[in-house]
Amino acid sequence: MERRSWKPYLIWALLAAGLGYAVWGFSSLYLQNRREAGLIHASGRIEATEVTVGTKVSGRIEKLLVKEGDPVERGALLAEISSDEVRARWERAQAAVQVARRNLSRQAQNVEYWDHKIRESETTLEFSRRQVEEQILQAEASLGVATAALARAEANLDWWQKESSRLEDLYRQGMVSTQALDNARSSLRAAVAEVDQLRREKDRARATLRLAQNGRLQIEVLEKQRQAALSMRAQSREAMEAARMEMKMAEAQAREAQAVLDDCRIIAPISGTITAKIAEEGEVLAAGRPILTMVDLSDVYLKVYIPEAEIGKIRLGNPARIRVDAFPNRYFEAKVTYVNPEAEFTPKNVETKEERVNLVFAVRLTATNPQGLLKPGMPADGIIKYRPDAPWPQ
Repeated sequence: MERRSWKPYLIWALLAAGLGYAVWGFSSLYLQNRREAGLIHASGRIEATEVTVGTKVSGRIEKLLVKEGDPVERGALLAEISSDEVRARWERAQAAVQVARRNLSRQAQNVEYWDHKIRESETTLEFSRRQVEEQILQAEASLGVATAALARAEANLDWWQKESSRLEDLYRQGMVSTQALDNARSSLRAAVAEVDQLRREKDRARATLRLAQNGRLQIEVLEKQRQAALSMRAQSREAMEAARMEMKMAEAQAREAQAVLDDCRIIAPISGTITAKIAEEGEVLAAGRPILTMVDLSDVYLKVYIPEAEIGKIRLGNPARIRVDAFPNRYFEAKVTYVNPEAEFTPKNVETKEERVNLVFAVRLTATNPQGLLKPGMPADGIIKYRPDAPWPQ
């Protein structure tokens, strides 16, 4: 009986097994590719905004109020610098402000005084001018009346002189009585007396007018006094403006000194956690020296590098997830907040044509970190979802 060889069966069995394995592998790869479709994986390290807090003034650290690991809020007092020079400068500036304010107040009082003197002189001048003009008008009127009365009296005297002369001629001819001649002579004497009286009254009226007109000289004196007061007020105003400028300069120097004094109080510029103390309490520092470093753990991100072939799929705002070795079973929610518009080489010093496939773009995944579990420097893996319907890996 002829025995059949087992080798063909073995070959067919091996072919069947290989085909089954290939089908299984293809199915697994297909399912994996479907599961990972719409996602981009990348790795990097957690980073955060780190701030170095230093002193703007030189001096000794009088108080250091925080230690490493302390959480602080923005605006919290971290340290105090003691500086005698800064304090002395501030005190000098405050004293200069007080002196400048007193000087300005004194100059303002001078201006107010001359304002009062000018108002007073203008009132006196106006009253005196009106009074003098009224007196002149009255004196001119009185002089006019006296002049007119004198003219009438002189005309009357001239008539009686002629009449008396005529009657004397007639008396010598025996044509008038003695009584008539005596009456004429009496009237002539009365006319002479009246003219003399009116001439004296006219002289008095003329003297009164001259006196009233002399009042205008007093008006000129008052006007000169007013002009002098105006000049003094102008000088006082210039002095007041100069004093005001001096006060502004003193206040500016005081504000500057206050700002420098405020710089002796080291204030937290952000809310975060103290990561390192660079200086110790009691240490004397020069201006610009760092004291502390702090980091804002509420604003951490994972910086990853995406190949050039994949970068076109990513958009700002794409959802992402981050996982770190310290919490392997937990994903931290994140999103794409930055995509570098310029490519980099990996490594950066390789620029050969063969290595152009290594062009990558820096991408930042900003994570929510309310409990502060993510720390700068942690190695992390990131997943970016660029297709909304893509499922997250389990």
